[in-house]
Amino acid sequence: SQVTDLGNLQSIGGDADFRRSQITDLGSVQSIGGYAYFVGSQITDLGSLQSIGGYARFVGSQVTDLGNLQSIGGDADFRRSQITDLGSVQSIGGDADFGNSQITDLGSLQSIGGDADFRNSQVTDLGNLQSIGGDARFGDSQITDLGSLQSIGGDARFGDSQVTDLGSLQSIREGADFGDKQNLKEEFNRRQSEQ
Repeated sequence: SQVTDLGNLQSIGGDADFRRSQITDLGSVQSIGGYAYFVGSQITDLGSLQSIGGYARFVGSQVTDLGNLQSIGGDADFRRSQITDLGSVQSIGGDADFGNSQITDLGSLQSIGGDADFRNSQVTDLGNLQSIGGDARFGDSQITDLGSLQSIGGDARFGDSQVTDLGSLQSIREGADFGDKQNLKEEFNRRQSEQ
């Protein structure tokens, strides 16, 4: 594409695919109604963007700053991205994959509607995260403390993880694989018996 600037455009109602485009920043765009595809793009900063209605794919992208982004309605794929923190993002409606990303801090994130995959990630702090709607995978991650996380809607996998503290965790809807973390299993069972 020959387009280099989005001018005063504030909203994209459908999907936005920036692969092979000459655009380097989103300018005044505040919302993308569908998916946002940043793989192979020149974009480094999301600028004024506040919401992505569908999935957001940052795999191997040049994006370093999520700017004012507050919500992603679908899946968020951060694998091999340059992003180091989630900034103002408060919710991800679908799955979140942090594997092999540079993200260390989840910032303002409060909820992940689907699965959360922290395997092989640099995430050390769950920040304000309170709920994961699907499965949570902590194996081969840097996370030691679940912090404010209260509920996991699917399975929780702690095998091969560094988790030593369940934080505020109160419920795991499906199964829990504690691997060799017998102390975590005992602590979780104690909490369940108190409810």
